[in-house]
Amino acid sequence: MEAIAHAVCKYVPLRFSGQPRSSGEYKLDLEEVERAITTKTKLIVVNNPQNVPGKVYSLQELDAIATLAKKHNLYVLADEVYEAMTYDGIQHTRMASLPGMWNRTITLGSAGKSFSVTGWKTGWAIAPPEIASALWTMHQNTTFCSNAPMQEAIAVGFERIMDLEPDYFDKFRAEFEGRRNRLCAILDKVHLRPIVPQGSYFVLADFTAIPESVYLDPSDSATKDHQFCRW
Repeated sequence: MEAIAHAVCKYVPLRFSGQPRSSGEYKLDLEEVERAITTKTKLIVVNNPQNVPGKVYSLQELDAIATLAKKHNLYVLADEVYEAMTYDGIQHTRMASLPGMWNRTITLGSAGKSFSVTGWKTGWAIAPPEIASALWTMHQNTTFCSNAPMQEAIAVGFERIMDLEPDYFDKFRAEFEGRRNRLCAILDKVHLRPIVPQGSYFVLADFTAIPESVYLDPSDSATKDHQFCRW
């Protein structure tokens, strides 16, 4: 997509200090974001919850990003495919729900994440008509068509939630929070300090407590993390 649009991506990383124990300790420097914006900038991509390290942006952080988008007349691509996976009572806020953001936001969702059927590779984009029409044109000339049986199955899933299981997402969230807690406890037990995610289903683990002598081969050109995983 980047090549088709002749676009240039500029990445602004999350920053942290010390040894974070929670993904909430990762912070976005809004001044750094604004410095990356030029007269050619068209779009800000925001992944929330972030698949790694699992940060869920607060309302204040999202509002600050929205303020920049409106100030510089930018669209926002809100990748919110993990919206159903937030833990510890943390609420997910849709970028498009913020004042003045519906007309400039493309929201991405995923049936694969929301129903644990990632192999179906089916999701959705929500946007105002003038943006959606451009998405339809691009979709027609890339994937061409969607998997109709999977779309029907997803529709039935949503209907079932509305009619029979209104607490589905509460149970879903509780199940994955329990899995997260179990995995993080195991990682802590074996001295792989986890950075506990506020959302999504990925956990970063710090392996610096493991002696390098047991896994690192100085003659191997592979990176340290690669060698550790291979070990």
